[in-house]
Amino acid sequence: MGLRCAALFMIVLCSVTSARGQVPLTSNGAWEYFKVQASGPMTSANVKATCEGAGFATPCPGDAECDYSSPACAQTGLTGCIHPMEDISQELCSNNPRYCPELEGVYTFMAGWSEGAACGAERGSWCTVGTGYSDRFALCARDLSDQCAQNPCQNGGTCTDTGETYTCDCWAAWTGDNCETDVDECQQTPCQNGGTCTNTPGSYSCSCADGWTGTNCGEDVNECANSPCENGGTCTNTDGGYSCACSGSAIGRNCESIINGDSCYRLSTDTKTFSDADAFCKTLGGYLTKVTTLAEQEYLGQLVRQGTAVSHWIGLQGTGTSFEYADASAISSELRWMPDKPEDLCVMLAQAGNYDLNAAFCSKLRNYICESDVSACGTNSCQNGGTCTTCFSGGVGSAHTFCDCLPGYSGDQCETDIDECSSAPCQNQGTCTEGVNTYSCSCPTGFDGDNCEIDVDLCNPDPCPVNWRCDDFTYYFTCTSPGRSLGEPVHICEDNSSCPAGFLCLESEGSAYMCMPEK
Repeated sequence: MGLRCAALFMIVLCSVTSARGQVPLTSNGAWEYFKVQASGPMTSANVKATCEGAGFATPCPGDAECDYSSPACAQTGLTGCIHPMEDISQELCSNNPRYCPELEGVYTFMAGWSEGAACGAERGSWCTVGTGYSDRFALCARDLSDQCAQNPCQNGGTCTDTGETYTCDCWAAWTGDNCETDVDECQQTPCQNGGTCTNTPGSYSCSCADGWTGTNCGEDVNECANSPCENGGTCTNTDGGYSCACSGSAIGRNCESIINGDSCYRLSTDTKTFSDADAFCKTLGGYLTKVTTLAEQEYLGQLVRQGTAVSHWIGLQGTGTSFEYADASAISSELRWMPDKPEDLCVMLAQAGNYDLNAAFCSKLRNYICESDVSACGTNSCQNGGTCTTCFSGGVGSAHTFCDCLPGYSGDQCETDIDECSSAPCQNQGTCTEGVNTYSCSCPTGFDGDNCEIDVDLCNPDPCPVNWRCDDFTYYFTCTSPGRSLGEPVHICEDNSSCPAGFLCLESEGSAYMCMPEK
C-alpha cells in the first residue's frame, strides 16, 4: 500500500492535563487528539474501551481504504495507516513517533493486526505490539463539530448534539435552554400537612407544622415518645398530634389536673421558689394549695407519690422570725444582718417524711401544687343537657372545662349520643333501634323477648286442624294430616285462613301444608 499525504494540522495544543489521565496532543481543525490513561494490556479492544469510557472517539490509523481501519473506529483524517500516528508525530515533533517524546507509551487502534494488539511508540520503537505492555495510553479523538463539546448544559443537564445546534435534557430542578434557571418547586406545594415551603437553588426545603416531620412533612411525629400524659394518663399518637386518655379523676389536655370534689389540683413537673410558685399558680387562676385537713394531706401525698415522688410546696408560710439571747432577753436592735436575712420559712409536703409537713427556706427550689375551686361555667358549652363546670379559669389558656353528661350521652361536650345498638344486643337476627340511653329489638318470626332471646313455640297453641300434626321449624311450621297417602291433595290454600296472621299458606304435595312468614 502506498503512502498517503497527511492533512495539515491547524492547531497545536499544549500538553496540559484537561481531566485526570487525559492529555491533549494536537488538532487538525476537525478533530482534537488526546492520550488517555488505559488500564490493562494494550490491545485494540482496550484502546477502544478506554476512549469510549472517557467520552471520546477511537480514531482509525488511516482512511477508509486502510487495511487496519474498520467500522469499529472513526475516520478523523489520519492517513498514516502502515505508519500509524505519523501524522500526529510530525505535527508535534517534526519526526516519526519513535522520536516524539509526547507519544511515548501511546497506542493506537489497529483492526485485525497482530492478534488484536494495538500499535504503540515504546522506548524508541515504533509500532510496538501492545499485548506485551499494560497500563499505557490510548490515542483518542474528540469531534470538534460536536455541539456538546463545550458542555453547554449546566447543573447536570445532558447535552444532545442535533447537528447545527444542541438540546439540554435538564434535571427536574432546573429549566432553560442550558438548564440555567432554577425551578421554583414551591409552586407545586410539595410540603404537606401545613408545612411552609422555601425554594433553594436546585431544590426546596419544608418547615413543618407541629406534629409532622420528613422532607415533605409527610411523616407523623410520635409525640407519645416524650410521655406527655401525666397522672397515669395513656397516650395515643394521632396524625399530627396525640391524645391522652386520663385515668381516675385527672383532666386536661395532658391529664395535668386532678378534680376532687369542689377543688382541682395541678401538680408541677418543674421547680420554683415559694414566691415564684405562688405567682405562677395565680396566673393559672388558682393558688398554692391550702391543705386544711389530714384527709386532704394524705390524698395529695398519694398523688405526689404516684407522680414525681418529690417534695412539693403548699400554700403555707411563716409569718415572721423572732430571735432572743440564751437567757431569754431580747436581741439588740443595734446588730446588723446580712441582706435578705433572716430568711422566712415556708412549708412543703416532704418526700423524706412520707409527705408530712416540713419547713424550709422559701428561696429553695421545690415542686409545688396549685389549687383552684370548681365553679359553674359562665356559658354552658355542654350539649344535650349536660352540666358545665370549670377550674383554673382565671388564667390565659389554663382553663379546664368539663361536662357532666346525662345518661345516654358522652364526649367532652356531651355531643355523642351513645349507640346502645353498637354492642349488637338483639339476638337471632333481630333488628336493633337505637334511642337515648335505650334501645329496642324487632324480632323475626319465631323469636320474642327484649333481646329476641326467646325461641317461640309456633305449635303452642296448636294452629293446625284437629288431629293434624304440627312441626315447628323455628321460622315456620307445617301441618300434616294423618292417614293420607303421598301425592293425594287434601288441602287447598285459598285465602291464608289456614295460617295465623302474618303467615302465608303454601300448598304441598301429599297430606301437608306449611305456613311461612310473610317477610
